[in-house]
Amino acid sequence: MSIGGSIRAAAGCRRVAIAAAALLAAGCTSVSSTGATFEGTRWQVIAINAQATPRTDEYRLQFERGRIGGAFGCNQFGGTYRVQGDVMVATDIAQTLMGCPEPAGTFERNGTAVLQQPMRTTWHSDRQLTLSNGAGSLQLELQR
Repeated sequence: MSIGGSIRAAAGCRRVAIAAAALLAAGCTSVSSTGATFEGTRWQVIAINAQATPRTDEYRLQFERGRIGGAFGCNQFGGTYRVQGDVMVATDIAQTLMGCPEPAGTFERNGTAVLQQPMRTTWHSDRQLTLSNGAGSLQLELQR
């Protein structure tokens, strides 16, 4: 290969590397008002069925590597999720089974019921979202 060919090949590799870096960076932008992906995000559950939750870490949802996890005030849960258009489906949900004092017990029953059915995603801003279905709603605020 000539020196000119080597320079052109190196320049082509740099363009490929720059394009790959741009695609990776775009993949890190996890949440937008189009709801493209939730990967790598953590949400505070600020209300369940329009009732405000206590502002503690015990009311949260997180999404990582196709998995959903979190808590609605007492027990921890986890499973898988997928999003298609404006619908999120959580599957294979497993959770701990401790007895929960009120109001956590009610929040947990209501939040778990919402997760068990396909949920419509309704964006209020880039940081606020509601997941809802016939069982109720989860109002979320983006933490990261």
